[in-house]
Amino acid sequence: MEEQTTQQNNKTLTGVAIFAIIAILAFVLNNSKPETNTLQTGQSPQQIITPTPSTSESTTLVDSQIADGVYEATGEYTSPAGPEVVPIKLTLKDGVIESIEFNQKATNPNTIKFQGMFKEGYKTLVVGKKITDVKLDKVSGSSLTPKGFNDAIQKIITQNT
Repeated sequence: MEEQTTQQNNKTLTGVAIFAIIAILAFVLNNSKPETNTLQTGQSPQQIITPTPSTSESTTLVDSQIADGVYEATGEYTSPAGPEVVPIKLTLKDGVIESIEFNQKATNPNTIKFQGMFKEGYKTLVVGKKITDVKLDKVSGSSLTPKGFNDAIQKIITQNT
């Protein structure tokens, strides 16, 4: 009886170890992928814009091409729990973000936690900045949510220039 219990415990520990290894590998692989821009059907290479802080003439040109108004987009990223979304709505005037909202849609407890941390700290890094200068990295301890946020910003830029 005792030997059977030991075997069951060993199987349980082996299963937990395998799950942990898979989760770690998924996290490492997800975070080691280089960001790439892909052309959508009908897009030319000039329509793909990588938002990086710059005061160059080309950035100013892109900022002025985006009309004043309210824009919505949903960015995507992958967390250890699976695919996640970051829906945003922003008001743009003269290429500058005047206001922004993040409508948190997460259902996984860890994702809710990290998106909540992001939500508490992102506005001060965005409001008052040119849309093409916004590229967030880690915000309030959240390192994956900014990827989805950046994806949403990029979608607004590429769809409106």
